[in-house]
Amino acid sequence: MIDSNFDAMIDVLNEGRRVINNIQQVAAMYLIKTMYSVALAILFMFL
Repeated sequence: MIDSNFDAMIDVLNEGRRVINNIQQVAAMYLIKTMYSVALAILFMFL
């Protein structure tokens, strides 16, 4: 049933923020991992 109670929206908003933050952390981890792999590949190409 749909009513005009917006109290539950606070929990929904907080859960959405948690999900977005987790996605950002995972994306940053993969970006750093990729940059590290590229740096190692370039380093060993010149050795």
